Amino acid sequence: MATVSIDTQGRLISPREEIIKDVTQLLKSNPRLDAITRPIAATPEVEAAAGRMRELKEGLAHVYQSISALSAAVRFAQKGRAILEQLYFPSMEQRERAISNPGEGIFQWVLDVAADMATRREDVFEVSGRKKRANTRYKLLEWLRFGTGVLYVSGKAGSGKSTLIKYLTDHKLVKEN
Repeated sequence: MATVSIDTQGRLISPREEIIKDVTQLLKSNPRLDAITRPIAATPEVEAAAGRMRELKEGLAHVYQSISALSAAVRFAQKGRAILEQLYFPSMEQRERAISNPGEGIFQWVLDVAADMATRREDVFEVSGRKKRANTRYKLLEWLRFGTGVLYVSGKAGSGKSTLIKYLTDHKLVKEN
């Protein structure tokens, strides 16, 4: 239980305040103790030690940032692995082998701008389709180069989603990256 004192003017003083008051009076009354509380003189050795301490602090901050980034990457990889485990099914490789190869030039527009521009049709629907393909191509190529995470491909049943993915995984440009 903390005790409370009363000062000469009748005010309550907590033990902490009393200790601070006593130490302050002691320092004022003893010049040798006052010298101890002065800052350490800035000698070359002290400056060198302070510099090493700053470097150490910066190094530790860098290590902490690296560990934090690595920890985030591990969590991300664990989540990705969990997703892949959920998507796995025993006959997966058999299903992949059963996917037919796309016909010649069917998906060439996905990775090859020149192939897309080779068509000479200039009707409104073709120009609109070309713009959509260019936007899709851009997003896909960005994902292939820099992307992380999952590439989500959607479409109607039988529209060629699996065939597109097979085309991409077998394409030399994709394998090189």
